[in-house]
Amino acid sequence: TDLSDTLLGLATGLQAEAKSEQAISLYQAALQMREKQYGKDTPEVAAVLVPLAYAYWLSGDAISSRQTAQRAEKIWFTALGNKHPLVQLCTKLTQ
Repeated sequence: TDLSDTLLGLATGLQAEAKSEQAISLYQAALQMREKQYGKDTPEVAAVLVPLAYAYWLSGDAISSRQTAQRAEKIWFTALGNKHPLVQLCTKLTQ
């Protein structure tokens, strides 16, 4: 497990405790690490973008939520095709 995985776990816990702002900070840190390690448009990055988009939505930031979900959707679509559940989830988040 790398540090980005640890940050994701901590962020998920914070989000479950309704601490979206703190969760967002950890998701953003994990995102930066993954972008550096894997590249900007990889499934490893998209795996962080989906919960980050949800955290934005929970915090009331609909614009950031939609933009983040759209980015994840594009990555998942390229990697998995439009029928995959992750693509469909991202599509719902962008509406």
